[in-house]
Amino acid sequence: AESDQEVEVNRNDVRDLLRAVAGGEDEGRSPGASMPTPSFRILSSLVQTLRDELLHSQRSNVSPAETVVHSYSALAKPLARLAKDFLQHKEHAWLNCLVQSLEALSLSLASVLKAFEEKEHVQMLLPISRTLCMGVASMAPLLGTLALARETHTAVSKVLPMCSRLALASLRFIPELATSEQLPYEIKGTMRGPGGEDHVASILLMRLSSESDTLTQLMVSSVSDHIKEMCELHQYLKSVESWTKDHNPRTTPKTRRILLGVICRLELSSNGQAGASELLLGILQAAATSISSIETAQLSDQSFFVLCESALDISSLEATVLSSFFSQDGQNTCWTTFQAATAKGYELGCLQHSTDPGLFLQWNRLRGALFTLFMACANPDLSRECSHCILGLISSECNAGAQLFASSRPSSSTIFNDEIVSPDSIPSGIFIVSIGKQFERKTSHPLAICVETMCQAAAPVLGLILVQVPNPSKDICDPRCSIAEAWFSSLSLMAQHSDSCKDLSNARVGELIAESVVAATSLIFGVKLSKGSNHDGANGMSMDGPQSLALMDFLTAFLGLPSARLSHVLTELSRRFPVNLEGDGNAVGLAILMSALLRAIQGATPPWCLESIPSVFSNLYQGIGKNHQVFGGALKVAMEIRLPLTSQATVGGVAPGDLYSGHIFESVCEATCAEFRQEAVELARMDTHGSWKRLKHITKGICGGKKK
Repeated sequence: AESDQEVEVNRNDVRDLLRAVAGGEDEGRSPGASMPTPSFRILSSLVQTLRDELLHSQRSNVSPAETVVHSYSALAKPLARLAKDFLQHKEHAWLNCLVQSLEALSLSLASVLKAFEEKEHVQMLLPISRTLCMGVASMAPLLGTLALARETHTAVSKVLPMCSRLALASLRFIPELATSEQLPYEIKGTMRGPGGEDHVASILLMRLSSESDTLTQLMVSSVSDHIKEMCELHQYLKSVESWTKDHNPRTTPKTRRILLGVICRLELSSNGQAGASELLLGILQAAATSISSIETAQLSDQSFFVLCESALDISSLEATVLSSFFSQDGQNTCWTTFQAATAKGYELGCLQHSTDPGLFLQWNRLRGALFTLFMACANPDLSRECSHCILGLISSECNAGAQLFASSRPSSSTIFNDEIVSPDSIPSGIFIVSIGKQFERKTSHPLAICVETMCQAAAPVLGLILVQVPNPSKDICDPRCSIAEAWFSSLSLMAQHSDSCKDLSNARVGELIAESVVAATSLIFGVKLSKGSNHDGANGMSMDGPQSLALMDFLTAFLGLPSARLSHVLTELSRRFPVNLEGDGNAVGLAILMSALLRAIQGATPPWCLESIPSVFSNLYQGIGKNHQVFGGALKVAMEIRLPLTSQATVGGVAPGDLYSGHIFESVCEATCAEFRQEAVELARMDTHGSWKRLKHITKGICGGKKK
């Protein structure tokens, strides 16, 4: 190969080939089926060959070839699959293969550890060490499964200390620890990760300590002698972190923080007997001291830097430790300082005069650090203090966005630009995401505080995304777009986490959902349809982006909720949007909602949103009790309702007298509309995946799209 990149591509090809022929890529097997015999024979032969080669290297007193180590690590997935099969069927041949795989792992570890001890040819050793570290990390599922088997439990307990020693030795030799401008050696043969930082040794420990409770406990008992060394290594890594004047790290602390998380997990699993309590207490005390020393009235880039690093350090710890730490902060000094400093950054960003750009770069890093901290603190719900901080930051961001658009059509922004708050850096809406992500966790806990925070955040968030100001200058990253995406995505996750909607009163959650559906409908109506429409709101934010897809996902999730919520939302829609007809609030609201969907298909949203239509209409049909007559009647009204001529103002892109559903239906004859409705009702009655997909195609056709 002519470059390291080509070497890496070739290695990936070899790994994929070995994994495929050894049975690791057989995803089509039925549940409970064992590995096919041909695949097992290939896997067994490969394991034996690699084991023999490693044994030969050991006897020859030479380090194993990197290609051998890489080939062995490529078998991690098929070996993990075989281990699961063995737990169920206890085949002797499978056990023999698994034992040989552990022997191969031990031989690899022993050879590399010996080379480290001899400290010879570091340049040649590092690629093998990194490859082996990555291989051991990928073996975590295998080791976790074998730890459950009586036949292999002891063998796993013997190999874990060697894995730990490899990680600790590798961490002491990574190039990032060089404190001089010129690194004393270069890695050749194995590509570095993005950013140049070498995390693989820490990731090895992280994977082994978090794969399963059984493996974690085995780690505690097997590597107890190494935990003190881990603590010392952490302090060493901390001591060699050096920063330039611009706070650019010569050795970034991500590796150290991964190691810190491992230490914390092992200490908790040992019930505080692993010997790391003093280190963890010192980390927390240092963070508390650094945070409390910041004067929020006079902030500098150094102030934001200190807060950022403190937040990232403590976010490496387990949620139970963080919960105890913040509960002992009687004055809420940490949360108050974090919130005040970040809010101050938004205030400074709204000022018109030029400010040191370095300050906002460090402030933006703090935003990212706080997101990481919020994610780490959930246990599984957020604490009241954490929720209060998040809510305050959401409000500050929305207020900053509102001030940005207060000058009608701004041309620039100090913070909402490509360099600071943007999708390419740390987007707006990141604090909303920190709430939404909690609903993705596998827990039956109702997450009541998360739901309550969403309810309280609705007013500032919806107030901003509905601001009637056209798209700003291309030099501005419109915060409304990312905030809308974060909001609707988080609501979708909340709706799917059914237990989260039961803890609060129906009125609170119902109001949150109703206001958000009204906002979504307003955004769709806000697009002025015309030939060559670019999905920009006539008087609001653009719909051309992932926010549209998040909006459609939200509507799909909302319509999947109990019908009582739909009834409340439909009544609210009929109250908010004036129409040229009278009738039952639910019926009018249903027609308004369907007209918004038709307008979205006509071009109010980008083409990819069309893929959401089958699920949206399907859930809507379920919500109205699968009543095909109501469905057909609402569809007819949706194609005909207009904004009354007597209306005093437009509704986004809908002018008085215009159809809410879009101008296309002005030119479609009644016979064609009737034929469309008849087929749509029939497809709804069928209520199958294919029928809803067909409905998407005919709806696209009548709305002006190409028929397929």
